[in-house]
Amino acid sequence: MSWFDTLLAHPPWVFYAFGLLDLVFGLPLALGMVPMNRWYGIRIPRAYRSAENWYAINRIGGWWMVVSALLTLFAGTFVGDLSLVPPYDSLVIAGPSAIVGLCLLVAMAQASRID
Repeated sequence: MSWFDTLLAHPPWVFYAFGLLDLVFGLPLALGMVPMNRWYGIRIPRAYRSAENWYAINRIGGWWMVVSALLTLFAGTFVGDLSLVPPYDSLVIAGPSAIVGLCLLVAMAQASRID
């Protein structure tokens, strides 16, 4: 059994890992602890116009990452009760990614209003 099959056999851990990583990376952004840089944060051209823009945009993105982390952790509590068989077992990987992607899409829409 490969490591990927092991992950799919225990779906809640995938959700918990995504949720915890999202929380670890989102909370410093939400709290305004990350200075302007090229590696970490919501790096859109508008964010680099000023320090105020950087912190405002990254606070929005950070809070939405925290929301996605909580949703992903919450969803992970229910996934363990499902008995997923192929091809539905791929939802274990697609589920957390979809939650994070949707929340970041909303964050980008809100950040686009900042000038």
